[in-house]
Amino acid sequence: MLDVRHVGYSAAETPVELRSGSIVTRDVRLPRIANLDSIRVVATRQRYTEFSDAQKHSLGAIFLGPEEMEQRQRVAAYTSDVLRRLSGFAVVGVGSNAKLVSNRGPYSGCRVPIVIDGNVSSFSINDIAAAHIGAMAVYRAGDMGPSQFIGTCGAILIWTKR
Repeated sequence: MLDVRHVGYSAAETPVELRSGSIVTRDVRLPRIANLDSIRVVATRQRYTEFSDAQKHSLGAIFLGPEEMEQRQRVAAYTSDVLRRLSGFAVVGVGSNAKLVSNRGPYSGCRVPIVIDGNVSSFSINDIAAAHIGAMAVYRAGDMGPSQFIGTCGAILIWTKR
């Protein structure tokens, strides 16, 4: 039995006998059941969904959402300037040589990994301009967060504006 369906038409069934090595064709008429008007679909996409998820499932981290990042970008030219004001870290070096290190307990001095849009970066913290950052999650040494990124030194997760 061949079952034929198409949007806007009634379904139809027709018997078909299939044999090895043969081709079978059938013409099938489907009666129209509805004339569909054009429709307009409007959807809003929530930006930074991973950021929101991390915010719900993390302990002790600092979250800088889009509004807070906008405020900080007004006074911070470099990403290191945004992070310099947060406890648990020290910025070592300047400009493109700047790196972020933990200044917490036994992990003091270890380099903090930077994750940009889900990819671990080997760049300097200032290789991404503060103005290009949409949201940021800051995990200090000892904070609980996404295990694929958070090491003993903590991590900085950055979501860029798109």
